[in-house]
Amino acid sequence: MSPWDQLCATLDRAHGVDRIGPQTLRVVHEVTPGRLQEVYLAHVRDNDDQSWAQADAPIAQLSQIDLHRALRAVEKAVCGGLCHLSIGGIAHVSVRQAILLPATGEVPLSSVAPVLRLLTATAVGLADELR
Repeated sequence: MSPWDQLCATLDRAHGVDRIGPQTLRVVHEVTPGRLQEVYLAHVRDNDDQSWAQADAPIAQLSQIDLHRALRAVEKAVCGGLCHLSIGGIAHVSVRQAILLPATGEVPLSSVAPVLRLLTATAVGLADELR
């Protein structure tokens, strides 16, 4: 099984995932009772053909956000940068972080969970700040 497929299986066991396609999935985290945060993961390769899981946590629709304010707010973030993300054909702004996948071997939840928690917390904090 490839590291990407292992990551998908690991996240599915831990959180349940929606497979959007062979190289894309969605994880929904409940951050507080009744409040959900989506995280989209895509399997991508860099110029050296290394395998990465690119994680995006949407913070708002592009048409409903002040980008200058969002860029200033993300300066304080430990992880990620702002990116464009299309969800169902609608442009969103997301916080993005990448996770290097090993060439072979297992992808333990302990190596991925802290990154996803930080990404989710960052997205929720930015969304709240930009309201």
